[in-house]
Amino acid sequence: MKYQHLTPVSDAEVSKGVRALKQGPLTRHDLERIFGSDRRGRQIMAVLTTREIAPVVVTEDNLRGRVYKLAATQEEVDAEVRVLRSRAHQLLRRAEGLEVAWESGVNVPQESLFEAV
Repeated sequence: MKYQHLTPVSDAEVSKGVRALKQGPLTRHDLERIFGSDRRGRQIMAVLTTREIAPVVVTEDNLRGRVYKLAATQEEVDAEVRVLRSRAHQLLRRAEGLEVAWESGVNVPQESLFEAV
């Protein structure tokens, strides 16, 4: 499905996500295998937290790389909150910078990559 990431997450997908996380940490490859695409799987992992269903964190696993898992300690939750707040702050600064740059007239047109000579 081309726009699957725009489709609301169903209760069945939420249940499937919780069951999968209870089995152990999930890589992006696991998410693709379980949910059909890693993008959809990442969306479901985010929904588990935004709906306050499960404390999903992203962490580094020595053998598997970055994984999604259920937080086991307050420290894991605190670390993930710091990462998310930092990312949100960076995005806000970027959005504000974009608006200020545009308003100040720094909107120089970019030359065409394939301009006819």
